[in-house]
Amino acid sequence: MRAAFAIIVLCAATNAARADRPLPIDGIWLSLPSIDGATGAEVGAERFVPEQRLGLVATLGARKTASGDYSGVAGGAGLEARWYWRGRALWSLPASGAHGEERMIGWFVGGRGDLSLSRTRDVADARDLGTTLSLGAFGLVGYRIAPWRGLTITGDVGLGFRNEHDLNGRLPPWTMGAITVGLDVGWMF
Repeated sequence: MRAAFAIIVLCAATNAARADRPLPIDGIWLSLPSIDGATGAEVGAERFVPEQRLGLVATLGARKTASGDYSGVAGGAGLEARWYWRGRALWSLPASGAHGEERMIGWFVGGRGDLSLSRTRDVADARDLGTTLSLGAFGLVGYRIAPWRGLTITGDVGLGFRNEHDLNGRLPPWTMGAITVGLDVGWMF
């Protein structure tokens, strides 16, 4: 957790030292799956392609999935594409700078694919209960503001599906609908 905050601070310092490029076009962020932050984290990076107003995103995360009589951990990765249709947002710096470059702020739509692997154990028996591979695909709509220097706050909602496979072969694969809600804080550089 501290390492992720250190990366964000380092990027902020890098942004402040680059006076030749007035507006940031790439970003990193940290998302926590719970308010206390003790159950895991996800870090993400976004590369902006100004000509298409397209953000290309990669994420890596890990989290605790069970507690009490059971213990579980999951790790995963995701890829996402976001199209920013306006390039401006309330409480944000101007949409484009002196050189006319676009920014990845405001409303966006996109799609996300992710893959995760989770493992669950029975604490009392120290017995492995199973490993599950999950594949997901989602359509997203979201909004990003950049209220101060390179700081970003991004919220999104999505609708899609998740397909789970029991790697131990005890259960058949199954697919379910899913709704996602996300909020992250990051830094553009």
